[in-house]
Amino acid sequence: MVARPPLGTEVYLFHPEVGAIVADVSAHRLDGIAVEFILTEESSAFAIAVHAHDMTRPADPAQRAG
Repeated sequence: MVARPPLGTEVYLFHPEVGAIVADVSAHRLDGIAVEFILTEESSAFAIAVHAHDMTRPADPAQRAG
């Protein structure tokens, strides 16, 4: 059996370049957990920053520097 945080537990997701965001564990799945985010200005800004960061990187890993 795999340990999972209890439902409703507050968890933090970290992005190495963008920072962190808070979410709540909403479900247990066979492959992990599901999380829910509260829609706020902060969570929206985090989502946009993650997408923008990932879009500025080359798709081909061989072209990525560092």
